[in-house]
Amino acid sequence: MRITVTLCMLALVLVASAKPHQKTDTHSILAELEGSKFGSTFLNFLSLSSAGEVPVDEVSTILSEVLDQLQNRQADADSNNATNQAICDETLSNFAGQLASERSTIESLENAIQSNIEIRDEA
Repeated sequence: MRITVTLCMLALVLVASAKPHQKTDTHSILAELEGSKFGSTFLNFLSLSSAGEVPVDEVSTILSEVLDQLQNRQADADSNNATNQAICDETLSNFAGQLASERSTIESLENAIQSNIEIRDEA
């Protein structure tokens, strides 16, 4: 039972810490947990565990597996994000180089136009 209470308190702290600048009460935190697939599963396991229908060890094992899966998915997402960010940074750098080149071309053409106007006006 102490593990169940500890897990519930941990879940409440995690959800509450996700929004550090907002005051939230326990009911809104629990409602937010129930609104997500993970939170709903978590609360269902806690309910079953506290009712004695599922052993605490089994709940703990399942929650550990879910946490491992979430951490692996987060690591994959972080890796994909880093790859995408590197591609974006390279693309932006290439565009900056192209923009500088095009600006230089425009300036050269403007100078050529001005020279041609001066030559025409002198003739």
